[in-house]
Amino acid sequence: MEILSFVHLEDLSLDDNQLRAIPAGIQSLSKIKNLGLSGNQFSTFPTAVCELLLLEKLYLGQDQGMKLHSLPQTITQLTKLKELYLDNNNLVGLPNSIGKMQRLQVLDLHNNKLKALPKTIGCLTGLKKLYLQTNNLSSLPVDFSNLRNLGILTLTENPMTAPPLEVCEQGAEAVVRYLKEKICRGANCLKIQAWWRGTMVRKKLGPFKEPGTTKSGKDSKDKDKDKTHKGKDKRTPNKKNA
Repeated sequence: MEILSFVHLEDLSLDDNQLRAIPAGIQSLSKIKNLGLSGNQFSTFPTAVCELLLLEKLYLGQDQGMKLHSLPQTITQLTKLKELYLDNNNLVGLPNSIGKMQRLQVLDLHNNKLKALPKTIGCLTGLKKLYLQTNNLSSLPVDFSNLRNLGILTLTENPMTAPPLEVCEQGAEAVVRYLKEKICRGANCLKIQAWWRGTMVRKKLGPFKEPGTTKSGKDSKDKDKDKTHKGKDKRTPNKKNA
């Protein structure tokens, strides 16, 4: 294909061309930084794209093309990628290895079928814009709280419960704050549990109680002895001689 002769090409737009496959040998265009593949007829993700290691922007939104259902693990080879557009597909999940794409600043996943996000999304600390509206998300992983640079977050039209929808509507800062507070509450709860367990061990209470001890911690034999002593202490008053 003639386009492959442009070995110094940095921008390539193949959007809305009804392509069923990307041109064979596209890997030879190793200097491409911006690639548009939206609105085509790919039945699966075109994995040859993952060999364009200098890629910074990738457009694979499919509002008019065939919907993608999954992403290959090899997409995380694109470690220089800054903007990834995967809107209007049928994605139900993301690869766990997505956390390796740490240069990502924009991730557009709106109008998919995502049910959950991997906790590794918390590794994308450079993320500034995340579009998640119109999916099937009900919760976010607590690691999401690591996204300290996130400025834009859209979660409308999701059945959100954690964080609740009223928090999500307040934007990225409110969501991150909510999740950080959740982590703190969990840490405090663990501290209390550890303290209570330690108390029970020291006082030999509950499951740590020694066989034969009462609720008060006294040995049952000692208790019987106490009863015996108490019985001996009781004296019948002597009758006075008439």
